[in-house]
Amino acid sequence: KIQFIAIFAKNNSMRRFVLLLLTLFVVSCQYEHTLVVNFEGFESDKARVTTQSLRDYAADRRGDKMINTYSLHNNQLILDIDLQRPTVVRIYNNEQLGAPFCCAELLLDCDDKVVCSMRKVNGRIETKVRGSRLNADLAEFNNILSKECTGQEDHLRIIADFVTSHPKSQASPFVLLDFDYADYKYAKQLCDKLNESCFTGVCAPLKGVIAKRATMPTMSEARVGEKAPDF
Repeated sequence: KIQFIAIFAKNNSMRRFVLLLLTLFVVSCQYEHTLVVNFEGFESDKARVTTQSLRDYAADRRGDKMINTYSLHNNQLILDIDLQRPTVVRIYNNEQLGAPFCCAELLLDCDDKVVCSMRKVNGRIETKVRGSRLNADLAEFNNILSKECTGQEDHLRIIADFVTSHPKSQASPFVLLDFDYADYKYAKQLCDKLNESCFTGVCAPLKGVIAKRATMPTMSEARVGEKAPDF
């Protein structure tokens, strides 16, 4: 039908209309899959994908982690993942394996369908995500890490700045899971900035995890001889 319309598209308005139809058709095809990843600027045609349940990830990365390697077709990876529970997904181009902050990190719920682009720029990764507000915010956070983080102090500063500027984002409690909780007093200050609305949907289970960590004693408050809290 689209070909038939194109034959008779003899004026600019009709051509623009046909182009719009074609664009909508391509976009709709992308969102038929759990995950579509477009790669730009990489030499390797292999990608590694790790998956881990959010529950195990939140428990200090405990539990099984699935690792799979895929071949790219036309610089694209298309996956249909049978997600039974909220899952943390990380995508690496094999060219960047082992490099810090060089992956796309996603938090996918059972019915999510997202499109992700990974672009290599001067040795770092720029990520964009469509189809999920939460994952678009995570991409923003990871882009800042990739661009600005040179050590632990930078990491903590970036987390604090992101949580402070995104108090209602579902990405904020997820980002806090990476926070260095050696000084829990600082963690309490960040947790207090979170709005109740960020603990909805896929991030609802994180409310208890974050609250528990925020009530642990700081290093300065702990006393010799006292029983340590249940980590």
